[in-house]
Amino acid sequence: MIKKLPLKIVHLYFLLSVVSFLIVELAKSYQVASDFVTGYVNDILVIPIVSVICLHVLWFIKGNKSLRLDALSIASLVLLSVFILNGIYHR
Repeated sequence: MIKKLPLKIVHLYFLLSVVSFLIVELAKSYQVASDFVTGYVNDILVIPIVSVICLHVLWFIKGNKSLRLDALSIASLVLLSVFILNGIYHR
């Protein structure tokens, strides 16, 4: 496995996103969260989770851990996806 995990900030952001997703899903199962929270927050949280998983797949396939994904790239993907998803699905 990976002896030293690079990009600690990105992986911390991934971990926080997964924890936040689990909290939102738990709140949804107890019917505490509104539709706004469950819809929009999950849309925002899916990008960092998928991005880090894709990065690990690339590391595995290429065998090159020098490929990087910084927090600014993830944040820009999140903002772009929020504007696109809101424009497409909420007209």
